[in-house]
Amino acid sequence: MLQWLRLVLVPELRAVPVDQRAHVLAGALFRALTDAQVHFAGFACSLCAGVGAVAGGRLIRGVLHNDIPRLFGGLFLGALIGGVIGGAIYSTVLLRRTRPHVRAAIATRGGLRSS
Repeated sequence: MLQWLRLVLVPELRAVPVDQRAHVLAGALFRALTDAQVHFAGFACSLCAGVGAVAGGRLIRGVLHNDIPRLFGGLFLGALIGGVIGGAIYSTVLLRRTRPHVRAAIATRGGLRSS
């Protein structure tokens, strides 16, 4: 299942031998993690979770006057929804920044180990 998901998300990996796909993908991922856009997307993910927690706390405040349900209900649910939205943004940016590095490793064949 994981192998199929890798090939769907990064179709360039089909040109790489099976035993070297994980190595190429890991190298490209580590190079992509140094990109400023990925750092900004990580900040945006955290910001989405924070805004979701604040919004969830404000929405539930008028309904429940007890602090414990508001804390665990509204804040947690809002942070969860915001984190999912932020995680989708982060994964999209990370994938977009990883694919060029995979293409470069395949083109130069320097990122591939010889068997």
